[in-house]
Amino acid sequence: MNDGRSYFHQLAVKLEKRLSNGLQFFANFSYSRPMSETAILNAGSLALAKQVASGDRPIYVSVSAIHDLPVGKGRSYLANTNRVAMFLLGNWQVGATYTYFPCAPLGFGGVFYRGGPLHYNASNPNGPRFDTAQFIAASAQRLSNSFRTFPPNFSNLRIDSTNDFNVNPTKNFTVYGDVKLQFRAESCDAANRPPFESPNMTVTATTFGTIASATNVPRAIQLARRPTF
Repeated sequence: MNDGRSYFHQLAVKLEKRLSNGLQFFANFSYSRPMSETAILNAGSLALAKQVASGDRPIYVSVSAIHDLPVGKGRSYLANTNRVAMFLLGNWQVGATYTYFPCAPLGFGGVFYRGGPLHYNASNPNGPRFDTAQFIAASAQRLSNSFRTFPPNFSNLRIDSTNDFNVNPTKNFTVYGDVKLQFRAESCDAANRPPFESPNMTVTATTFGTIASATNVPRAIQLARRPTF
């Protein structure tokens, strides 16, 4: 007998546009849905739960642009300026990328849900993300035997979304003849927006519904040099 099944559907769109004066745009969009039937909800039953897979990221958007700034030798502005101004201002390239996608669906274990609205807020770092009073936490009020009817994962309740904005300025220097030096700066998560981790999903814990950490690192700036000859 098979352990279960899963399937995946996706719509993917990619756009590219190259303009004059060294300006380029790139965009990627995807809409997808992986579904799985691999978990047994109730002991003694062979019925599998059809649910959105834990790795589901239904929407992915990435937009980026690269621009060779029109300043410096062979470009529109300051093409014949002095060496000092050329050294500081000429031959810069600036790139930027924005990425967005909602994160994994929340998974509930064997909980007893009262059925009221949860008022879920994925980015609330102060207090519970949802109304924890809608779940029965006291052991004395929980049934010793029960039959579960809803799946473990819920596509409408998700970990905080990822919103990343990165900037990458690059400068090329001519040292001598064919010897060149590239200076590159990379700002990762330039907006310094932390996507929060999943809340504590243990209904009997005192921290049920609250979050304790973020899923990414804070803003990071890296500087690099690369010689070519």
